[in-house]
Amino acid sequence: MLPTGVVLIANGGPTSLPPSGRPPAGEPGADLVAFPKITNIQLLDPEIHHTYDLGPWPDDYMARGYHGIALLTKDAKVLIAGGVSLEGPYGVGSERADMRFYEPGYLHQGERPQWGDVQEPISMSAGKARITIPYAGPDLKEQGGVVLMALGSFTHHFDHNQRYLPLKYVRNGNMLEITPPTNTSIAPKGDYILYLVRPSEITGEKAGMLRDFGIPSVGKHVVLN
Repeated sequence: MLPTGVVLIANGGPTSLPPSGRPPAGEPGADLVAFPKITNIQLLDPEIHHTYDLGPWPDDYMARGYHGIALLTKDAKVLIAGGVSLEGPYGVGSERADMRFYEPGYLHQGERPQWGDVQEPISMSAGKARITIPYAGPDLKEQGGVVLMALGSFTHHFDHNQRYLPLKYVRNGNMLEITPPTNTSIAPKGDYILYLVRPSEITGEKAGMLRDFGIPSVGKHVVLN
């Protein structure tokens, strides 16, 4: 999940495979040419149920299957790594030892929000008083302008702790008053990343999207109590 509320889809394959990573002989995908894989990056807009296919990496045709990861970083890039592949030097079904960063389009659509003097970690308590932080940048999005993201996990394909939590906020001059999540059922205690999100300088249509998702700041470490 991205701090703009969009879901990024990467790695894996369209069908299930046995633990060996290779379909049984005689079945579709048993040969490496037909090996089922997903190499395209896709973005899912959950509000309008629309998926954007951004195409494959121009310099990497090989699969990232089982154990592949896609991890949101504090600078709002996505670390993509690992995964079983039966191609190239990984023809024995080994896991890939390389990694790369995917830069979402929002990193190239205008100036990013800049934090004021904010010390990390930021302490926040669910259901308690607002916190106040300095911010002198451009206006943020009315909905989704301040967002908590749960930290990602390296464990297998499915990260059950993924959370996108837009927070209510009020801007008073060069200060933001941010309301924490209402309870720990919505946001369990632990570590999070806090992002500020401003409207994009490029319209959704010009960016190839049906609507504007916004531009996130670099994240700040939050400890939620």
